[in-house]
Amino acid sequence: MTKIKDHKSKVFHTYIPVKCSKVSTIEDLKNELHTLEKKLIEEKMKSKALSQEIENPINLHRWRKLEATDSEFFELLTKVQTVQKRLIAKTDEVLVFPFFFTNPSSGSQ
Repeated sequence: MTKIKDHKSKVFHTYIPVKCSKVSTIEDLKNELHTLEKKLIEEKMKSKALSQEIENPINLHRWRKLEATDSEFFELLTKVQTVQKRLIAKTDEVLVFPFFFTNPSSGSQ
């Protein structure tokens, strides 16, 4: 009977330090969980704000502001935009142009 009591006391004494060490680890895990939850909430808020900005752009008339503040730069910007539109149109024409003509060698066979 005394052997059983001795073993129980040994088990109990070894269990206490293990339990205490786990408590500190659990505390660390709880702190880490809390910080990760805070980061998750921040990221959700950023995502929500960005999605709302995409749906309803705040800076809708930025070209008008630019026209009022820096007219030279605005003129250059409009020229670039028109040249880009012309380039896109010409590129489309070049891509469609070969389809209008058939290969003369394939038509004679």
